[in-house]
Order: sequence, then structure tokens, then C-alpha cells
Amino acid sequence: ARRVRVARHREGRGDRLMLGDYSDLTEEQRDIVLAVREFVDREVIPVASELEHADEFPTSLVATMREMGLFSL
Repeated sequence: ARRVRVARHREGRGDRLMLGDYSDLTEEQRDIVLAVREFVDREVIPVASELEHADEFPTSLVATMREMGLFSL
């Protein structure tokens, strides 16, 4: 089993797990990882705690993820 190196980074919003090595990924896979990371940073992190505490399903986030094609990977 291949192990992915994971590093913890601190960016003012608590610990985040980040992939430590992209060398085994294709360019397309790296593009997907970067697009998802940008989406999470921009759209998910700012509202995650609020949605969790409100026990609210993130309908708009899921719709955006569907539009990005993340459910068909």
C-alpha cells in the first residue's frame, strides 16, 4: 500500500492537512487537487463551523461540487 505524506500547516484558521508530495500525480490530477483546495479554502472553510453548529446540510456547496464534476471522478 502506498502511503501519502501528509503535513500539517497552520494558516490562522487552525490545522489543515495538506498533501506533501505531488510527484506521482499526473498534471490532470494535480490540477484537480489544486482546484479542490482552492474551492475548500474559498467556499468551505469560511462556513464549515457555522454549518456544523447549525446542523445544516450544505446544499449550495454540494451543488458547486457537482458543477465542478467532483462526484464523477
